[in-house]
Amino acid sequence: MTKADAARQVKLEIGRSVREVDGVREPVDVAPIVRNDRTFLPIRLLEPLGLKLAWDAAEQKATVERDGAGRVELWVGCPTAVVTAIGASGAVQSREVPIDPNNPDVRPFLENNRLMLPVRFVAENLGLRVNYDGGALTVEQPVGP
Repeated sequence: MTKADAARQVKLEIGRSVREVDGVREPVDVAPIVRNDRTFLPIRLLEPLGLKLAWDAAEQKATVERDGAGRVELWVGCPTAVVTAIGASGAVQSREVPIDPNNPDVRPFLENNRLMLPVRFVAENLGLRVNYDGGALTVEQPVGP
């Protein structure tokens, strides 16, 4: 999927197994949940926004990429992630960062054989905007080129 083909917006609700992609509602198999005061979801729910996902079962590592924005690598049970950013000049910089500097209990986990990732951390590190209003979560492409 190219950036031009990507959806503009995905809306989800905590505890509800439905998502709305650019205004079209569809069922999903796993609802977003809150744990340690953070929202987690299977990041595949955000694939329509142009995210590419890979899972390494041996390392228990998820890699989430977005063309032109970079990559986030997260490990099950680990409170840090490796974020690779692509600057405006095309320079690539990787760094290990805490997922939540104020709460080391925020870490990816498996639930019912599904990898649950902290949505705000992943989305914002890939240049997406996140808005949380009550139980509704909206993740969208930034406005502009």
